[in-house]
Amino acid sequence: MKRLVTIIFLLSGLIVLGEQQHWSADTFVIWTKKKDAPQQTSVVSFSDWLVFGDATFGKPGVRFIINKMAAAGIRNIWWRTFGGGHAQYTSKVNEVTMANYAGQGADYAKYNSLKDAVEYAHKLGIKIKAWYTPLEEAHGWADNVRSRYTDLHKDMWDRNLAGLPTGAPSFYYKKYRDYKLDLAREMLCDYDIDGIVIDFERGGAPSRNDVWGYLPAMVKDFNRKYNRSGTPKSDDPKWQAYRAENLGKFMRGIKKIVKEERKRPADITAIFPARKELSAHYDIPRWSKEKIIDGIGLIAHGKSWGYPSPILAGLKRKYNKYSLPTSVILYSLQGSKEELQKCFDKAVAGGARDIIWFETTYLYFKKRYSIPLAAACPRNAVIISPEYDFSRGGKIVITAAGTWSLKLDNKLIGKGEADKVYRIDIPHVKGRKRLTVECVLPVNSSKAGIAIQGKIGTKRIHTNARWTSKQGKVLTLAQPGIPPFLAPLDIAISGGVK
Repeated sequence: MKRLVTIIFLLSGLIVLGEQQHWSADTFVIWTKKKDAPQQTSVVSFSDWLVFGDATFGKPGVRFIINKMAAAGIRNIWWRTFGGGHAQYTSKVNEVTMANYAGQGADYAKYNSLKDAVEYAHKLGIKIKAWYTPLEEAHGWADNVRSRYTDLHKDMWDRNLAGLPTGAPSFYYKKYRDYKLDLAREMLCDYDIDGIVIDFERGGAPSRNDVWGYLPAMVKDFNRKYNRSGTPKSDDPKWQAYRAENLGKFMRGIKKIVKEERKRPADITAIFPARKELSAHYDIPRWSKEKIIDGIGLIAHGKSWGYPSPILAGLKRKYNKYSLPTSVILYSLQGSKEELQKCFDKAVAGGARDIIWFETTYLYFKKRYSIPLAAACPRNAVIISPEYDFSRGGKIVITAAGTWSLKLDNKLIGKGEADKVYRIDIPHVKGRKRLTVECVLPVNSSKAGIAIQGKIGTKRIHTNARWTSKQGKVLTLAQPGIPPFLAPLDIAISGGVK
């Protein structure tokens, strides 16, 4: 397809270029983050985006998703690495089941989504963690995306209260724990992730719960230890804590990998259902006391989309006793925009400072990105450059997600419309001066950012430049290729995103 380039003279030295103007590796995106903005994280399942979010399998799809996050003001991502016991990255661990979904055209043994996601997110200044679901050996129901490991190791299947096989291995067995640790080690040591999120809310199918963990050897040892007899009750706190020790050994193993094997720090976050800090499988109070985990995520479900927020916010205050960063997780919010906004506002009003948007495909196909964006970025942004020597003038290319104006020493030298690319000849001015960019986003905007590249005199505008704003922290994002708010799906598929 031929590219059309329209040239219109607006001000002296200002011309409009085609929207698909080439953006070099020197391009970067700047925006200001509100001083009081809550931290917002996006949970991303690449497989869900292939079904619900218009992404394509491969590098263009990964970058398309992360561009959407960046443009919506989201600066943290939890990237799903397992679904139903299937690895959604190219794992080399023995016996692992690689995800291969023919209906999505997705073969994770041939394309490493985690590798590309980590590299690209970091280029955009976004932190990214691996989202790991170790309890999940099948997803949704027992025969749905079920791992081979489960059926190859029936000798390690857990037992329930009735003494029947549960259909999934028990963490009582060291071999099983070591297998799960090998996967965590691979993610932590082979990838430059910023942390690992251990999700205990997803218990697999059939779901691991408090009526599991009744292996005869475990019951016998528990009764010996506490001088008891018979079968312990499923809600007995001592029995729950005893059973959770199996997973505790796994968690201590992860902590040891982070401290002794990984080359740089990584934090460990544990997600669990609100009000269930101690169950048959996990013991948040003990792990907190032993400093195994660095943060916790509270998740709850409710019939009304406004329901989880106030409850989670109240529970967050309860969990302050751990002195751990606590995230409030808004799970797959599919209601109207007004309902989503109400839910979000309740969480923030309740004191939640760390919001997790769980499964952001819903934000995408419902066109709800204006909610996280409005919380992250001011609608009217004023950003000031460092001092430059303008005695030799300059040439820059600029675009923004909203209408904008550019001033030099308080004199207007350019202005433009949203999403159009402009080239500006900077006038010669004696002395060291600053540029000021003012940008106004449309009402209910779902994207933000100002992209600039070029030179002032002989000095290239670069990502290390310290731009400032009185409105909050200025984010300078290294952005090779097309800025995220100018990267629609067709450009991503055609390879336009470098």
